Amino acid sequence: MKKRGHFAIKFTAAFMRLIAILFVITGLLAGLALTQFQTQASNFTGLPGGFGFSGIAYVVAVVTTLVYAIILWGFADALVLIADTNDAQRVTAAQVAQLMGERGGRADPGEPRVSLMTPVSSSDVTERLPPTNR
Repeated sequence: MKKRGHFAIKFTAAFMRLIAILFVITGLLAGLALTQFQTQASNFTGLPGGFGFSGIAYVVAVVTTLVYAIILWGFADALVLIADTNDAQRVTAAQVAQLMGERGGRADPGEPRVSLMTPVSSSDVTERLPPTNR
């Protein structure tokens, strides 16, 4: 059985991973940009170091970006896993078919092999049945 390369799937997975990395970089830069909008009026009283809206916005932006990047990275891994599972299933099916062909034992070399995939007509089945008492 020919082993498939799955170039398109691997390319798509690599592209999705690149997008996930760019998501993280963009989220960090967007969070940094949000901190530039901090003014004295936006600070919450009682929070240490003047931690205000911009600090909360930075944390929310970075965490949201990381969550999206992890999900996208997981989808990329799932694409490759599905392709590998499909290959394993094809190999297993071929091995089962080969074993069934080998176990189909032929008494005469001219006799066809037993196959589970060969349809059986109703006339073949009725010829083998014992006669009915009518």
